[in-house]
Amino acid sequence: MIVVLEYDPKLMTGPPFYVPESDIEQLFGSACNYKLLKKIDAITERQRKWGLDYFYEKIYLVTPKSHS
Repeated sequence: MIVVLEYDPKLMTGPPFYVPESDIEQLFGSACNYKLLKKIDAITERQRKWGLDYFYEKIYLVTPKSHS
């Protein structure tokens, strides 16, 4: 499993860092399957003070591809 964050990277450059699904595909796609299990609205007053409109935690299940 991996947990990544999603927010508008134009509004904040991190940390914590935004990880788009395209990065997950690039890093794991050739050797693993990945599936979004849950997207959690995790914005709090802290993230709003950073200037963010949304802040999601995304949980992915990552499993090795079978080579049969």
